[in-house]
Amino acid sequence: MRSEKVDIEEIASTKSEKALAVFLAIFLSIGVIWGYTRIDNAVRSVISLPRNESAAHARLALDSAGRRDEFARMGIAQAQNNLTFVRERYRTALEAKQPAAQLKHSYEAANAAFLRARANQHQATGALARARAAYARVAGPFSKQVDRANRERTLTTLGFRVLLAASLVGVGYWLLAVLRRRRSRYLPLAFSLIAAGTLVTFVGATDYTNDYVGLRDLGPIVLSLFGIAVTVGAFVVLQRYLARLIPSRRVRKGDCPFCGFPSRGSVHCEGCGREVLGECSSCGKERRVGTAFCANCGKV
Repeated sequence: MRSEKVDIEEIASTKSEKALAVFLAIFLSIGVIWGYTRIDNAVRSVISLPRNESAAHARLALDSAGRRDEFARMGIAQAQNNLTFVRERYRTALEAKQPAAQLKHSYEAANAAFLRARANQHQATGALARARAAYARVAGPFSKQVDRANRERTLTTLGFRVLLAASLVGVGYWLLAVLRRRRSRYLPLAFSLIAAGTLVTFVGATDYTNDYVGLRDLGPIVLSLFGIAVTVGAFVVLQRYLARLIPSRRVRKGDCPFCGFPSRGSVHCEGCGREVLGECSSCGKERRVGTAFCANCGKV
């Protein structure tokens, strides 16, 4: 089916077309944001973190030593509190000259328990220090590998997300230029695509604004500069395109193609003084300046 070409002023969309364009932009945005969030999962599945069995065992040993040290500290605190309580009872009984044989036995048992808890705590502290040293020996180079893999993940994800946003905005403006040049009634569809691209660009900018790790700082400014450049470029191209259409539009309204002053059939325009009637290069007869075809011979 042949598409109907209309004048540039008739491309102003109806309310129904605008509503459909808004709905399309919403659905496009949902799909695009879904793809935006899945990029990170896809990159993580491709770029896996390195594994080190020695570092894993050392980490388990460090965690176990840490728990043992924590329990030992809790045990010595409990033993010390119990020793203090029993000692005070024993001292009170001695000062009161009361029988204290049982209290003496309790005090000696509490003191022995405190000494065992302190020895256990010293052993736990030593084991923790050795576990930390062992983990540091094997985890130092491994942690650098993990950091390198995480950085690669981050930059790859950022690159694909920037590419996604740039592609949407670029294709949207390209489609806008093509449909505008063809004077198509499907022009609102291009605005829907541009809106979806702009939304994902905004999401990406806000997503990386609070991240301050290396080159990730450049994410928002790269997206911003790209969007500004493409938008300004599209605006310039649109203005040049509209400027080329102005003379023919003025002629169709019966105005001067140069200044837009109403033409009264005279050779020169009363508004700017320029010639509005010329000679056709094909048939030599009179022809209005700015018309696409000659009214006499029908040639360009």
